[in-house]
Amino acid sequence: MRTVAVKLAVAALSIMVLLAWQMPVSKAQSPAAAGQWLSPFSEDFDGDGIGDFDARPPLNRSESASLPPAVNAVVLADGTVLYWSQLEGSESVEHSIAFQQPAGPRSRSRVLDLSSYFASGALPSPAAFATPAPEDGAGGDMVGTDQRHLADGRVLVIGGTRWSNEDPGAPGGFGRTELYGLPDARVFDPLNGTWSRAADMNRPRYYPSMVTLADGRMLVASGADRLVYDSAIFPGPHPSGDVRPANVHEVEVFDPTTGTWTLPSNPESKTALPPFAHLHLMPDGRVLYPGAGMFYPPGGADAEADRWHEDRIYDPASRSWTAAGRPLLGARSNAFTSMMRLTPPYDSAQILVGGGTLGPWPGSHVATTLTEILTWRGGSVERAAARPMTAARWHASAVTLPTGEVVALGGADKDEVVDPGSGLPVRHAELFDPATRTWRKLARAARDRTLHHTAVLLRDGSILTGGHSPVPAHYGAHTTNVPGLSNNFKDPSFEIFRPPYLFRGERPRITGLSPAAAANGATLRIDTPDAHNATLQVVLSRLPATTHVIDNDQRTVLLGHVIEGDGSVRVTVPDAAVVPPGHYYVFVLKDNGSGPTPSVAEIVRVGS
Repeated sequence: MRTVAVKLAVAALSIMVLLAWQMPVSKAQSPAAAGQWLSPFSEDFDGDGIGDFDARPPLNRSESASLPPAVNAVVLADGTVLYWSQLEGSESVEHSIAFQQPAGPRSRSRVLDLSSYFASGALPSPAAFATPAPEDGAGGDMVGTDQRHLADGRVLVIGGTRWSNEDPGAPGGFGRTELYGLPDARVFDPLNGTWSRAADMNRPRYYPSMVTLADGRMLVASGADRLVYDSAIFPGPHPSGDVRPANVHEVEVFDPTTGTWTLPSNPESKTALPPFAHLHLMPDGRVLYPGAGMFYPPGGADAEADRWHEDRIYDPASRSWTAAGRPLLGARSNAFTSMMRLTPPYDSAQILVGGGTLGPWPGSHVATTLTEILTWRGGSVERAAARPMTAARWHASAVTLPTGEVVALGGADKDEVVDPGSGLPVRHAELFDPATRTWRKLARAARDRTLHHTAVLLRDGSILTGGHSPVPAHYGAHTTNVPGLSNNFKDPSFEIFRPPYLFRGERPRITGLSPAAAANGATLRIDTPDAHNATLQVVLSRLPATTHVIDNDQRTVLLGHVIEGDGSVRVTVPDAAVVPPGHYYVFVLKDNGSGPTPSVAEIVRVGS
């Protein structure tokens, strides 16, 4: 009897939580308090010139397969957005994706032109979507890729997936589905809208992690060479004879000037990291892993998964990893980590860690609201708890704004890789105030964005969200949606969120920026009629490149400025460990009495 009562109480609580999360923000909350979501918009696939999923998301397998969702998203140097899909062909699975491979899996890429939105606020039309050549990114399935900006504006994309039937003789074509990593490297050139192949990595990697070093080279770590079999709960025998799946422990470095990969041979360069390990370049040029990543599949994918909770530091000079302590709450699976705004003299850095589930596999299935702030100072790491989020979020995206505030968007209340299709979507955004270390609830989006969604900062200070590409429910097939649970069909639409700071009154303006490219240590001149405003701030924000709730290169840097006699301001670009080579938004901000408001940004290339 007591068991029944407990179950009824849990069910009632679940319904109350569901109703609370599905309720829109109170009408009493103005955009200045809660921000504003614009209507969804999408590409056209049936040729009638109308966005097919503007009014609603896909509702069946055919619609789900029609257009690519934005699982990876990159803002290019001209302000357009490159994106591509994952899990293509999963709609062909009739019974179980665990025993049927998707038909002809490949990825589809697009470039979204937002010029109409920036010019007049009009949402992009279907004509704003262009298809690169080749559409699939020059071969190899781009499921599980990571991407970074090269200093010259091109985009390097690494890794990928080879699907395999591990029982090819099984009746009816059924067999255990395995995913192998690919060593592939691809480059997207925004000048001609084309993909090409780069030299392969030394190791195949599914879900690798890449971060830009201070000298412009790319450090790659982690990634699985084989994902599922033979694991703790899916025993062999396995045709390869391997004991169990393992993530790649070796790092390697890509040199854009030579187009070559280097694989260090010293044992200290190896370490056990989860898939999509979060990596952040610190202001002294070293790289920090803050105990967060994507900890799956069942079985762990690595015999050393019990080390994933350890903070670790990589020194590119010595090519070695060292321990740096442990998170307050242990390993965080599918938590977001967002580097907070760097401020002069750049001798410390802070990383906001929020949500996710606790522990490596088997860990917990339920998302958490818990938030930590990691502080890096002098090579040491300290952690402190912050106030919890307004909702528990697994696989939420986080965007650091030029003001230093952080917006969290999307996600679900449960781990939808442990049990796909079982989560309640979290639609409202929320904002973290670094001054008070508290979160507050913002406006509610129109669409579910749980697994495989993206969020990127745009040059006008708004946030573009897109994607939603779930694994078929319960590792079966894409099925009819269950009311209240997250959509089990893909969603190729986008939404734009305008944070509250865009409703604080008159925005400052940039009327000129020179030069368009500047080396570290060089001077930038910014023409602005707001030069003499006592509250003026100048901020550099690296152009986004995100997937799976992480942009390893995300960084926002407050600059000191000097007012010139002609009404301009002058800033000095910090050194390359603070501002590594690449393209950045330049924002100016001023306070109209209710908090800083950003300008529309100009884009500058940093580096020699």
